[in-house]
Amino acid sequence: MKHLTICLGILFYLLLPGCKQLDEPLLSEGVVSFPLRPGALWQYMVTDTILNIHDTVEISIPSTITAPNGQLAWLWRIHSPGNSDTLYIVVSKNRLNFYADAHLQYLRIILDYPLNVGKKWETAFALYQVVSMESVTLDARVVDNVTRIIQTPQHIGNEVGANEYWVQPDVGLVKMVDGVWTTVDMESFHHTEWNLLSYHIP
Repeated sequence: MKHLTICLGILFYLLLPGCKQLDEPLLSEGVVSFPLRPGALWQYMVTDTILNIHDTVEISIPSTITAPNGQLAWLWRIHSPGNSDTLYIVVSKNRLNFYADAHLQYLRIILDYPLNVGKKWETAFALYQVVSMESVTLDARVVDNVTRIIQTPQHIGNEVGANEYWVQPDVGLVKMVDGVWTTVDMESFHHTEWNLLSYHIP
């Protein structure tokens, strides 16, 4: 089977025994509500909507590190067959920041808490908006109280698809649609869709 090569301009092994089901609790980190725990594990089904390729991807938090600037960062390891990548998550006041490098210079995603419907924020590279609070059905299981966020990259010269994130405080990333760069003459955007299969939070 062909395997996906996944790039999170941001952004996942087999089901492990003892993984929690989607309807189980819980985790909160003060103002920033996201399950940051060393040993946490998420497994996703990832689908390439143009190539029609399906693959399982695993995200794990093996540990934390101290970045060169002294900030605490959670390692966000992304594993797919034949490919591995790492993002670095830093909590700064009310923001959850996903960096692409250990020096915390290349920011990929920002979640600005509280994630109230209608809220907007922006960076030099992207616009964000919380568009809804939803219940998401995954493999006949329902996850309630999921916040849907749209990230619209701001680039010049190429069209680019918006990224969408579905986040739940007790579960983390429930679903994602990752828009991929396209040239202006393409008729449709290339997306990858991430749907949560299982998770384990210690």
